[in-house]
Amino acid sequence: GLALGDVDLAGLTTLLQVQDKIRAFAAANPASPWVVGQGWLYSAFPGGAPTREQLDSIVSDRPAVMNCYDGHSIWVNSKALAMAGITKHTADPINGVVVKDARTGEPTGHLKESAADIVNRIMPQLSDDDRRAGLRAAIAEAHRFGVTSIQNAGGRLEDLELYEEARNAGELRVRTYLALSASADTTDADLDRMEAAWKKLGDDATLKTGAVKIFADGVIESRTAALLAPYTNSGTAGAPNLSPDALTKLVTMIDKRGWQIWIHAIGDRAIRMSLDAFEQAAAVNPVPARGRRHRLEHIETIDPTDIPRFARLGVIASLDGVVIVFVLPLIDDLAVPDDQQAVNQPECSGSNLGAEAIKDVRVDSLGTRRGCWPGFRRPLRLRRDELREEHRRHEGPDKCSVHDGPGRNRWGDGHRILRYRPARRATIAV
Repeated sequence: GLALGDVDLAGLTTLLQVQDKIRAFAAANPASPWVVGQGWLYSAFPGGAPTREQLDSIVSDRPAVMNCYDGHSIWVNSKALAMAGITKHTADPINGVVVKDARTGEPTGHLKESAADIVNRIMPQLSDDDRRAGLRAAIAEAHRFGVTSIQNAGGRLEDLELYEEARNAGELRVRTYLALSASADTTDADLDRMEAAWKKLGDDATLKTGAVKIFADGVIESRTAALLAPYTNSGTAGAPNLSPDALTKLVTMIDKRGWQIWIHAIGDRAIRMSLDAFEQAAAVNPVPARGRRHRLEHIETIDPTDIPRFARLGVIASLDGVVIVFVLPLIDDLAVPDDQQAVNQPECSGSNLGAEAIKDVRVDSLGTRRGCWPGFRRPLRLRRDELREEHRRHEGPDKCSVHDGPGRNRWGDGHRILRYRPARRATIAV
């Protein structure tokens, strides 16, 4: 909801379009101390990555921060870099990259993963009223698209309190299942606080928690997804956000308490690590009272030998079809070898467990059509020339089904996705 007041760069395919949109927004908002935008695509920039000079040329009088569509990179101007103290001598933070010019060593203005926090920390903090207004705007946007049920992947306890306040005031007119964030730094004491909030909240038809979100890696486009083999155009295979031991320890600790676990895992190494962690947790922990319904999110490239493990472990494959639309323009430059099935949403429906189709609103709008079509017509192990042909046909049919296979295609409250149920509250209004 807060992003709805920023400059909207979603869907813009050229640098000129992006610059024109930012220039117009800055001119229309001269009193804003920061110029903030959302949704830029890697494919809009020559070479697939933005530079500070491209932003300086249109906004030089104040800091400007443009968030990538995937939420894993930001693009900033020289003013923002200076205010954050980022120079050629700034070291990469843990799980982050300050991209630097190969010739001069100066920061380019492209900050990946946790490096974005260096700038985010100095941005004006939102007031409680700002956050309330953002939630109201998000609810209105959901209603505009006919969406009546959402999942918030990776919130904070403060977010849960905000949702609870809206629910108690009768303003939370969209069913919400909120997953709280966890990382390698999460302790038993942190989980105690999360569990106390869960018990205090209770579960009703409007608001519930009981899930935890973990990020195991980044994204393929910025080469931060963790792969089993190196990217073809660099000497790195990406790095997971946690070591295998740390991930297993965290998953085991959370699983023991009966929480559902969602793990963002895009690269095949991160996917294997996550499945290993689930398997080891199940080996030492008793089955929780409400069962295990853990999920892997995105799963963009996977070793085929890991696909049957989803069924064996009872792990839900949560696929985001719309990423195909955004990544395919970069297909000639994709750094993942063909045999690693980059962006070929894997055949998890063949595991006899089924795949859960999701729509990542951080990545795209709340509208369902663009996310629905590639999920229905997803390419499976196609060659690059076949992928290009799929991309040319990406404006697919208006009607489709995202119920992919006989498995557990359910929202957090158990309702099946896009299934009509008489005399029940709608999951989606068409």
